[in-house]
Amino acid sequence: MIELEPGQLFGGRYKVIRQIGAGGMGAVYLAQDSRHEDFLVALKVLYPGIIKTREARERFRNEIVASYRVNHRNVVRAYEYFDQEDFQAYAMEYVDGGDLFQKMRAGPLPSMEVADILKQAASGLAAIHEVGIVHRDLKPENILLTSKGEVKITDFGVARLQGSNTLTQAGAMVGTPKYLAPEYVETGECDHRGDIYALGVIAYELVSGISPFRADSKVSLMVERLRFNVEPLRRVAPHCPPPLAHVIQRAMNVSVVRRYPKASDIVRDIELIEEGKEPEVVVQPNTFFSISQLFKGSREDSPAIYGLPGSAALMLKDLQRPWWKRFLYSKYTVASLLILVCFSLGILAKALLTDSGYSVGRLSRLPDGIYRGVVSGVMADASEYSFRIWRTKEGVFVMLGKSHCGVQPLSLENRFRCGDLEFELTVDSLEGEKAVGTMRELSWGTLGTWNILAREG
Repeated sequence: MIELEPGQLFGGRYKVIRQIGAGGMGAVYLAQDSRHEDFLVALKVLYPGIIKTREARERFRNEIVASYRVNHRNVVRAYEYFDQEDFQAYAMEYVDGGDLFQKMRAGPLPSMEVADILKQAASGLAAIHEVGIVHRDLKPENILLTSKGEVKITDFGVARLQGSNTLTQAGAMVGTPKYLAPEYVETGECDHRGDIYALGVIAYELVSGISPFRADSKVSLMVERLRFNVEPLRRVAPHCPPPLAHVIQRAMNVSVVRRYPKASDIVRDIELIEEGKEPEVVVQPNTFFSISQLFKGSREDSPAIYGLPGSAALMLKDLQRPWWKRFLYSKYTVASLLILVCFSLGILAKALLTDSGYSVGRLSRLPDGIYRGVVSGVMADASEYSFRIWRTKEGVFVMLGKSHCGVQPLSLENRFRCGDLEFELTVDSLEGEKAVGTMRELSWGTLGTWNILAREG
């Protein structure tokens, strides 16, 4: 590890004043330009061995060089890059007001202050995205503040470098679990909208003072965002104006297509709020209404239905009928629900009274973590596919290493889906953190074997 001492001259130009931070990737020093002593910089020196391959080294260099093109007041400027055989470093703009994480520790922030921070951060993200860079590790620690309250995003590009160290580790992920986008957790890939999701989660925490997630382990945190809705922001932060809550919750929507497509759209909506106007409301054709909404009366001439797609307008109009009319009109829906309940109870009884559900029960004995192994022969050939089991407090989840297969819950009947295919899992033996069993593809009836050999965490 390289340690710079106060007074030391780095790169023949920067005189070190003191260390101001350290993390998993490297240390940060406050330094001054020896030719212009009133010009302060932050000098980030990566630990030796962080970059292990020539490809990773070249990729990181390209990221830093690309960042030179980002000239925006809400993005930390990169000034100079140093590339040595045993270490890498770069000089960047020094920001004197700490980071957003430090500010968050004092508790919830006023709504309008959150709106201003959100607008500035989104503006900086938009500038980063315009040059083709995805941050990948946006978190409060990477959002700096000047003493005048100006927001500065830093450390973009470093997350990709971190990922290059783990390419040989199956299932390893880059970024901070709390802020990872659901699509990245499920597929290992995300675009600039993953940064927008992270910004939404950060804004949720700023205005409420709490995390939208309740899980207490890394694995459970990642699975939680895939399967569970977070507490509505207005419920945990009643002081938050509805328009701002709408912007934040749209930014952190689990569905990529319902999320803001561009960071600049967040800036636009915040500016509308500041002008006393409503942000844009996007109505999806497949909008769902909760049962409680079916019994909320409203006026038939409500302006909310104007300008909506035909199906959405009809649904809203139906919601505006008197409750007794809705009850009569919904008799078939009620009957369908009763049939569904009976069917579900039958499945549950089968799981409890027979061996069905036994695999789920046995796998639930695994300690929390991600288990990896292989599947052989399930597609009637000699191919092997990677196989992972996620054991969390919310249940058992699995993922088969084929295209179109994401993280899927294991049902009470020991089944999970992969695209159009459905598989049934059995456990033949489970000992400690190892297990073996069989897997059947139900459409073709092919049978293979699976095993898990190691726990990732």
